[in-house]
Amino acid sequence: MDLVCRKKSLEEARSKVKRFAVSQGFSREAEDITLAVQEALKNITQHAHPPDDNMHVECRVSGDRMVIEVSDNGRGFDVGRLEHNPPPLMAIHGRGIKIMKGLMEGFSIASGREGTTVRMEKKRGK
Repeated sequence: MDLVCRKKSLEEARSKVKRFAVSQGFSREAEDITLAVQEALKNITQHAHPPDDNMHVECRVSGDRMVIEVSDNGRGFDVGRLEHNPPPLMAIHGRGIKIMKGLMEGFSIASGREGTTVRMEKKRGK
């Protein structure tokens, strides 16, 4: 799904992603998945500033895993800085990536001048 890069788009994305997760048998995991997607989209609205003013969410199921990619064509960033400069423990902002990593079994970020893609995987519980 393509969304306008605005905070008001976050609720639409949460709703659609949750419905998809439930329809694919990820009912127990749906809240984790939607929260992770929301965090990725919030980062786009706060930091990426894509020139086309769009952000993209793609969800697909492969076996017992849901794969989600959240992307933009905004200004990228140095992914290496995330590991070397974690936010202070009492920081108000900066925990989104840690939250996404904690909620999902697979997590990666690719970023450059062409934009950023966050790839996440969630395994279906038994």
